[in-house]
Amino acid sequence: LMGYLTAILALAHGVTARWLGGADKHGRAVLAYLVLLVAFSLAAAVPVVGWAIGLLATLAGVGAWMQRLAAARRAGQVEGP
Repeated sequence: LMGYLTAILALAHGVTARWLGGADKHGRAVLAYLVLLVAFSLAAAVPVVGWAIGLLATLAGVGAWMQRLAAARRAGQVEGP
C-alpha cells in the first residue's frame, strides 16, 4: 500500500507541478497532495471514485505529453506531420 501511495504521489507531483507552474509550484503541489490523499481515501471506500481518479490522471499525463511533443515539433527537434 505504501509503495502504491508513493508512486501516486510521485505522479501527482509531476502533474501538479506541470498544471500549477510558477515560483511557488512546490508549495501548491503539497496542498494538491493533501487533496489527493483525501480523494484516495474516498477511492478506497468507493471503487468508482478510484476509477475516475485513474482516468483523469491518465488523461492529464497524455495531455502533458502531447504538449511537450507539440513544443518539440515547433522547435524543430522532432520531425513529423
